[in-house]
This record gives sequence, C-alpha cells and structure tokens, in this order.
Amino acid sequence: MPEAVSGAALMRTAHRFTAARAMTLWSVTAAVLVAVTVAGYALSDVIPQTGISLVQAFAGGATLAVLADSLMPEAYRDGGWWVGICTAGGFLVAFVLG
Repeated sequence: MPEAVSGAALMRTAHRFTAARAMTLWSVTAAVLVAVTVAGYALSDVIPQTGISLVQAFAGGATLAVLADSLMPEAYRDGGWWVGICTAGGFLVAFVLG
C-alpha cells in the first residue's frame, strides 16, 4: 500500500498524470493481478513442485531487486547507516521465524 500511494503521488507530480489516468492505470494493474492470481490458482494442481519452486524463487528475486533498486537507497539517504542495521535485523528475525 505505501508503494502504491508513493507511486500514485509521483505519477501526479513528476509525470503529470491526471487523477483519472492514474486511477485507470492502477485499476488495469489490479485487474491483471487478479487474472494472474486466478490463473495461478487454477494451474497450481497441474504444475509440478519444481515449477512452483522456480516461480517462487523468481518472485523473491524480483522483490529483492525492487528493494535494492528503489527502496533501500531512498531509506539510506533519509535514515543513514541505521537502515543497514535494521535491514539485517529484519532479515534475521524473518529467518529465525521462518
């Protein structure tokens, strides 16, 4: 949700999207995500476990790429070196709980 709000604000200020155009883009994105989710659920019994593992690994890599490319540099710029400590701590907690 925070990324969506940030992206929508950036669209309106930096790219001069109208509210209607930004809403249309987000609505189309939501519809595509719903369709992909339904298709994934329908195919989940047909795809072997190896295939599902590969899809999950790809999604995890994409998430890491987004973090490394956009979120972490901005967080470091605003928060300083503590961001690295908090990132490592968050990873450690997730690892221990997982």
